[in-house]
Amino acid sequence: MRRALLTALKLLASAGLIGYLLWDATQSDAFGLLLRQPKNWSLLVLAAVCFVASALFCFLRWGYLVRALGVPFSHGEALRLGMIGYLVNLAPMGVVGGDILKMYMLARLRRSLPEEAVASVLVDRALGLYTLFVVASFGILWTGFWQTATGEILWLCRLVWMIAAGGFLAALVVLVPRSWPVWMTRLVGAIPWVGNPLVRLGGAIRRYRAAWPTLAVCVLLTAFLDLAFASAVFFTAQALFVTVPSWKMHLMLATVSNSAGVVPLPVGPFEFVLDRLYLVVPAGSHGGMQPGQGLMVAVVIRFFSVVLAASGAVYFLLLQPQILAAARGAKAAACLHPPEQKDADSLSSAVAGKQKSASSTLALSPK
Repeated sequence: MRRALLTALKLLASAGLIGYLLWDATQSDAFGLLLRQPKNWSLLVLAAVCFVASALFCFLRWGYLVRALGVPFSHGEALRLGMIGYLVNLAPMGVVGGDILKMYMLARLRRSLPEEAVASVLVDRALGLYTLFVVASFGILWTGFWQTATGEILWLCRLVWMIAAGGFLAALVVLVPRSWPVWMTRLVGAIPWVGNPLVRLGGAIRRYRAAWPTLAVCVLLTAFLDLAFASAVFFTAQALFVTVPSWKMHLMLATVSNSAGVVPLPVGPFEFVLDRLYLVVPAGSHGGMQPGQGLMVAVVIRFFSVVLAASGAVYFLLLQPQILAAARGAKAAACLHPPEQKDADSLSSAVAGKQKSASSTLALSPK
């Protein structure tokens, strides 16, 4: 009952945000502009490619983090489990549901301890969010947006900088010391019910200290992810509207808006922040964009995510098991009749045939 009530509240909050954005869009000519202006379908395809690339970078990053713990985990498995988790992320429970499913499925593979599965997902999420705020901070500084921002927008820029700085300090505290104080371990371990699991989880996270090259690769993948996502938003806006902010400005717009995804709602936070930011950033000589245009761009991005999740569900849940079953059948048949045995049988048959032919020739020839 409690879970159903929480899900209903999340859906109502999402509906309220989207409803407000739709009402705000009807106060301007945003829908009319979208209908009248020609669409650039080539740019929409390019935006879809960038969006898919950003998702693949995310799945591969998690795979690297799992293998850094010494767990055998292929790129194909990372893509499959990542895609299934991505599909669940679109459900009302939000990103938490997809993360929990990935932890469970990784542990079910019997290749990692539960704390290793949890550590890989938590570090993956923390690394993704931290790099997202770092890229957003870089975009704010690069565009000089903070110099013209006022009020709540200036406060938002400062908040992004504080989170980026705080994340860096937290990483230093967790990963740099060779060992944590004994009193801290005892204090955490004394917590009822969850103390020992937290100590084991902390130990699993600490194992990333010896995996700096892997962490560097994951940071690089996350940077590519954020650049690809910002490009997807930029190309989508260009495909729908004539006057849009520059790509450099979208590096800040897309990442700051995407960081709103930490709010555990199925939809709404990303759409709301992007639509509000579009109103205050310059978009050429005509000023900012109109209310509702950011919502339309966000809806197209959301459509890309739904198509990607549906495609992944069809392939990884329906088609790939059949392909794997056929491959296992072929492998079993090959084990029953190995190529070497087949060659030996063929050679024996050929020799027997030649001996039979020779004996027949000797019997028919005159003495």
